[in-house]
Amino acid sequence: MTAHFEIGSVAAGALLFVLRDGHGDVLLTSRIYRDPGEALSGIGHLRRSAPLATRYLRRRDAGGTQHFVVHDASGEVLAKSEIHSTAWAMEAAIEQVMRHAATATIAASGLTVPAPPPR
Repeated sequence: MTAHFEIGSVAAGALLFVLRDGHGDVLLTSRIYRDPGEALSGIGHLRRSAPLATRYLRRRDAGGTQHFVVHDASGEVLAKSEIHSTAWAMEAAIEQVMRHAATATIAASGLTVPAPPPR
């Protein structure tokens, strides 16, 4: 299986997307969106930003765990990673996102996704 995005609801009127690797593990979780169109737009922004090394901010907390965020050209955070116990694991996850996010498919999600509003 290849890397893929899943869009799902987390609360009434709140959506997010995740990027999963080929084994189904979560690489990134997005910020909250109000509707499916915004979530798809967020995926588009992430696809354009992910290949660029300058779009990653690495963070380490006082306990030594690490994570990263991916931001767009304006500095808006698009998604954050899972927590990593080592710098090596975090860098490996960044490499996967850089390599796969631009071409990841959007798969059906196990999360509940509301129908888009009628046009």
